[in-house]
Amino acid sequence: MSVVGNNRVGIPIVLLHDAEGSVISVETKKGEIIRGLLFEAEDMMNLYIKKAIITGPKPGAKRKVEQIYIRGTEITFIVLPEMLRHAPMFSKYCACVYVFAIQKN
Repeated sequence: MSVVGNNRVGIPIVLLHDAEGSVISVETKKGEIIRGLLFEAEDMMNLYIKKAIITGPKPGAKRKVEQIYIRGTEITFIVLPEMLRHAPMFSKYCACVYVFAIQKN
């Protein structure tokens, strides 16, 4: 179900776009944890992160980079800020589910 009309993007993509400008954590397929400021998110889940700290799969392997581009196919898991829990799209989605449940009964 599309949340933003004709753009054909769903809740996860809209949530990523809303997280732009916030600090996020990303786990990659290699097992790296990347934490930094989400500068830009694309519809294919490609992320451009600034001021990132990369924690490698080996214990104690840490390095800082000024910017990093992560391809969406390399992402395993994304941790977003807690404040996005109250994003307006969730109330819109919950209202649609509620109306659907009433119509079904």
